[in-house]
Amino acid sequence: MMEVPPCEIERSALLLIGLDPLKLTLLRSEANAELKNDIMMLVLRSSKWYVEYADRLDAYRTAGEPMPPYPTERVERVETLVDELIRESVDPSHVR
Repeated sequence: MMEVPPCEIERSALLLIGLDPLKLTLLRSEANAELKNDIMMLVLRSSKWYVEYADRLDAYRTAGEPMPPYPTERVERVETLVDELIRESVDPSHVR
C-alpha cells in the first residue's frame, strides 16, 4: 500500500469539502509551532507549580482524586513570554 503524506491528506480533505487550499489563509503561524511547544514544555516542566499541577492531574486520572484547576493564567503568561522570545530571537513576524 502506498503511504500518502499528511499534507496530501489535508489537501484532499479540504478539496472534498469544496475549499481550495491555495486560497486559504492561516489564522496563526504554524512555522514556529514545534519550537514554541518545545520551549513551553521545557519551561513548564521546570516550574514547581506546573509539576505540582501535573502530579495532581495524574492522581485525578489514576486514583480518583479531585480534578485540579488548570493554571490558565500562569500558563498564558509563560506562553506570552515564549511568543516574545521567538519574536525577538527567531522570527519577528511570529504571532500567537
